[in-house]
Amino acid sequence: MLRSAVALLASAALHGCSWYVYEASNRPIASNIAGRCFALRENAILAEHFSYFTAYMLNLSGANDCIPQDVTPTTKDEARYKLSGLKYPKCIWVPVANVAKETKFKVTTVTEQPHGRSGRCWKVEVTLITGESAGIKSGIPACHLDFTESELWVRMKSGHEYVEPLELSDRVTRPCTE
Repeated sequence: MLRSAVALLASAALHGCSWYVYEASNRPIASNIAGRCFALRENAILAEHFSYFTAYMLNLSGANDCIPQDVTPTTKDEARYKLSGLKYPKCIWVPVANVAKETKFKVTTVTEQPHGRSGRCWKVEVTLITGESAGIKSGIPACHLDFTESELWVRMKSGHEYVEPLELSDRVTRPCTE
């Protein structure tokens, strides 16, 4: 009986260790981006998560089937963003605002998240500091598993290996001064 209890406890402890989320903003791996200001090289779309909590995602205009080229007053009423009976909408990020090229943002938080055998992924959160959406905290595409159809804003060495220390793509952003 004791042996079974110890085995169960050890299994639970090991499982818990494999699903950590690790704050990395102050680690050397995030030193090139954390706390730094960047400006968009292209127009982007700010989208809100379709759920009971408020979360935002910033992505390039037309980055995938769920991100339009432009947000209009009727965008949120499109079928791809609406519930259908008990089915979730096709697109769970609902576009809410256009974000102009040259809008500045600051990288506020970098966290490391495990994805089992697929490896780790980074979650990068930013705060918009200029434009109509200034002050909004948002995520950016930083993980190939979360954004399979979108270009990642974090530079990659290969399909599953990040450049270290982390860097934002020169195609999407450029460093700026506040």
